[in-house]
Amino acid sequence: MKCPECGRENPDGAILCAECGRVLVWPRQDGPHFRTSKLAIASTVAGAVSILFAVAEKEGTISMCLLILTAGVAGISAAILGVAALACIELNHTELKGSIYALIGILLSAITFILINALYART
Repeated sequence: MKCPECGRENPDGAILCAECGRVLVWPRQDGPHFRTSKLAIASTVAGAVSILFAVAEKEGTISMCLLILTAGVAGISAAILGVAALACIELNHTELKGSIYALIGILLSAITFILINALYART
């Protein structure tokens, strides 16, 4: 690598320039680093929580009012977080991944509202 300070050519892997002693910063050799969207993970978790509350009501563990409050809020949150995650992933596609988690959260949200509708119609 050529030293940006003095221009001397240094051997591969050198940390300091042999001529001037400047710290050499080497370009990254590994591929791009992706991180999973936290919104997408939150969407999946909220979707799973909404399903758990819907199943708990089906078993008679909680009342219908509590079901709508808990599963409904968690389901709506899962859908909103999932859509927001997909938008962020689209805007930052070189840095973010996790669209499958966002889609799972949206799907779980839809299943929750189908369950709530079926349970509400039953009563």
